[in-house]
Amino acid sequence: MLYVINNKRSACRVQHGIGGSLGLVELGPGSAKAESLRRWLAEAALPGVLARPGIVGAHLREADTAATQVRTDEKNLLQAPDAMARWC
Repeated sequence: MLYVINNKRSACRVQHGIGGSLGLVELGPGSAKAESLRRWLAEAALPGVLARPGIVGAHLREADTAATQVRTDEKNLLQAPDAMARWC
């Protein structure tokens, strides 16, 4: 674990998805804008990304805080808890 830094491990629920995914973009709106960003991603942005050549999937995943923060033997080895990506 000494060589792994700046991790963000998040157990997520897929909120909207088309196909498979290979890369991540981290984002997280303010609470007042969450629903409008979720709708825009599902209706416009993700279908637009998927229409590009070579793209096989596009998903919005939102962190499940309770599942992410479950204590494990591995997490007990860390000096500090990993940061959590809210949306990716």
